[in-house]
Amino acid sequence: MEEAVRAMSTEAGNTRSDLVPTITIVAPALDEATNLPLFAERVRKALESVNLDWELIVVDDGSSDESQRVLNDLHEKHPRIGFVSLSRSFGQQMAILAGLDVARGKATIVMDADLQQPPELIPELIRHWQQGAMIVHMVRKERGGRWSLKSITSRAFYAAIRHLTSVPIVAGAAEFFLVDRKVLDYLLRCRERSRFNRGLLAWVGFRRDMVEYEVASRHSGSSKSPVWKAAQLGLDAIFGFSVVPLRILGALGIVSVFATFAYALYIIADVIFGGAVVRGWPSIILLIGWFGSVQMLSLWALGEYVARAYLDVMGRPEYVVAQAALPGRPASSDSHIGRR
Repeated sequence: MEEAVRAMSTEAGNTRSDLVPTITIVAPALDEATNLPLFAERVRKALESVNLDWELIVVDDGSSDESQRVLNDLHEKHPRIGFVSLSRSFGQQMAILAGLDVARGKATIVMDADLQQPPELIPELIRHWQQGAMIVHMVRKERGGRWSLKSITSRAFYAAIRHLTSVPIVAGAAEFFLVDRKVLDYLLRCRERSRFNRGLLAWVGFRRDMVEYEVASRHSGSSKSPVWKAAQLGLDAIFGFSVVPLRILGALGIVSVFATFAYALYIIADVIFGGAVVRGWPSIILLIGWFGSVQMLSLWALGEYVARAYLDVMGRPEYVVAQAALPGRPASSDSHIGRR
């Protein structure tokens, strides 16, 4: 856990109580230098319209463009805007965790900084929270008649996850949500490396509302979520919240045993009553392929679970902070910030 960064946040709250915000915005960003100024401005306008104390924390996930310079400028001009810059890209889920670790608001909103999740929807999230919702999910609105590889795989994933786990993960939910402080405290106690925040939000429970929204076009730049990253996140969701794959493979093993036994009886009967010699090349190849496939699938599933346990047991920090400047605090260049 980023103890030093949290200490900076706690110190700021203890020395200047008026800086403790009602709303914290956490925004992971990767190579979004051209979007960050407009994003910060639109967030500022949206939050000023609700007349609540707020802070914006952008988490730079190891950007290679001018994001760091832009964030320094924003922090100098706007005391309510801060940032946490990671030493390299640790992935969106870890970047979100880094922001959540330093969030101090009574409610925290997570959203991307690419402007595809309109900041103008922030007041709607806050309204649901003020009406008693502990978690507010923003759910992507389906555009009728439009089918793409992404939409097909997304639907397939949510259909699979509904059958593989008892955790009620919201279909179509994005990394665009609000959590109450009580919910956030529980989320921060979940420190697994193979993190799937939408699954954790479902796991903690509490009252939650869903609000539909239309994904906006990017202001500039390109998507930072290639297919392989989406696939990895899907695997983290399945293997992080379900043991059903292991049970399926166990069932396949049992079926294989009975099938092999039945086939053995058939061969014996064929030899005794039919007098035929076991011919078998096709059947041998078929059996070898069948059992080999079951074994490989079993090893793969076991390997996925073991790998996740291995990463957690190593106890490495979830992320490494290169520089941080939280609202109300000067920038820090301590490259050793992190869990000791």
